[in-house]
Amino acid sequence: AVDASIASAKERWRAMGLDLELFRLDLLRDLDELATRKPKELSAECRQLGIEALSEKSELVQALRKVRLWQALPRETLLELATAGAVTGSVTPEASHAQLLRTLVSKHFATPAPASRSAWTPECAAAAHVTLPV
Repeated sequence: AVDASIASAKERWRAMGLDLELFRLDLLRDLDELATRKPKELSAECRQLGIEALSEKSELVQALRKVRLWQALPRETLLELATAGAVTGSVTPEASHAQLLRTLVSKHFATPAPASRSAWTPECAAAAHVTLPV
């Protein structure tokens, strides 16, 4: 039964395009285990990593799986991922594994800036005798 479970896990991850030679079996178990955790636990872990904007369990699991995979990759591979499409100079070749991981997290899970609130309110418009479009 264990061998069948391992074979099934390997097949699922192979179908996702993962090179299993890069990853240990315990990582695969860890990635699968994320789906069994409570959303509150997943959300807390995401917040610790700087991932704030996600709320659905499936989004939280997907984000944590991505981060766990990045954590398992060698620094050189993280450097390639972090520099792909990066602003020139934002990632240095000397960056540590932890710095590159933070860069990837902020690049992929950045919280959008809040919409700027206009100081021009309906009350201001009324005082200026202007009609604001609805």
